[in-house]
Amino acid sequence: GLFQIKAFGELDPHLKAGVASQDEFMRLETRLAYFTGFINAFNPLLLPVSWITPFASVLIAYEILRRAIGVLGEGDDPVALGGLWAELSESYWMAGLSAEAAAASDQSIHVLGNSASRERAEALAWRSRLFMLLGRYPAAITPGREAVALARRIDSRRELSRALNSLGTSLAMVGRQEGLSM
Repeated sequence: GLFQIKAFGELDPHLKAGVASQDEFMRLETRLAYFTGFINAFNPLLLPVSWITPFASVLIAYEILRRAIGVLGEGDDPVALGGLWAELSESYWMAGLSAEAAAASDQSIHVLGNSASRERAEALAWRSRLFMLLGRYPAAITPGREAVALARRIDSRRELSRALNSLGTSLAMVGRQEGLSM
C-alpha cells in the first residue's frame, strides 16, 4: 500500500544510512512481518491486517527517518537533512499526528533556510498542503506562495503543481477568488 511505498520503496541513501547495517534493516522488516502475523493469528476480527500493516510500516518508517536524521547531523548536508525532516512530517501526518507533523515541518523549513533547492520547494509545498489539510487555510497561504515562486524559479514542475493545488484551495477557502483560477 501507500504507506509501505513510503516506508520502504522510496528509501534513498540518506535513509539507508540511518540503519547501521543491512542486517538491521532486515530486522526492521522482520518486525513488520512478525507484527502482521501476530495480528492475523491472535485477533483477526479486531483490525484487518490491510489496515494494521500500513500503520506498522509508518512506525518503522519513523524509526528509520529519525535514525537517518541523527546520522546526517545538523551541519553535514542541510538540504538532505531538511528533506528528511519534511518526509518525517508527512509520515506523522499520515498517522494522524498533526502536532508532530507541524513541528517536523517547522524543523524542515528551519534547516533548509533560504536554499534555492527542490527540497526547499517540496518542504514549502508540503507545509502549505499540511496546513490546508488541517483546515488552517490562512496559514497555508504564505508557504504556498513561497513554494510557487521557488518552484517556478528552479523549474520544478512537481513542486509547482503541488503548491498551486494547496495555495489555490486555501485561497478559495478564505474567500479569495484568485484561488479558483489556480
